[in-house]
Amino acid sequence: MATRVRVSYDKEGDVLHIDVAVPYAEQETDINDDWIVTRTNPETGAVENVEIIGFSRRFQELGDELELPFYGEFWPVASAAPPRSLRAAANE
Repeated sequence: MATRVRVSYDKEGDVLHIDVAVPYAEQETDINDDWIVTRTNPETGAVENVEIIGFSRRFQELGDELELPFYGEFWPVASAAPPRSLRAAANE
């Protein structure tokens, strides 16, 4: 089932939040060397939350583009189903 992506920015903490679920205690949390936090579903391993710490500084240093350490596909909210390629990958 497709879930909307929520993006918010905490100016005080300088953290960009990208969420497809509300964070919960059972999630597995990892922080990489670049201070990007990922929270994954403990049963499926799917990334449900990403936090980019020091977002404004990092974005200014990189210019107009920030590459995240994961892949994703997007489709319109009005779409009844994800793209065929995503449905096929989910069935593998």
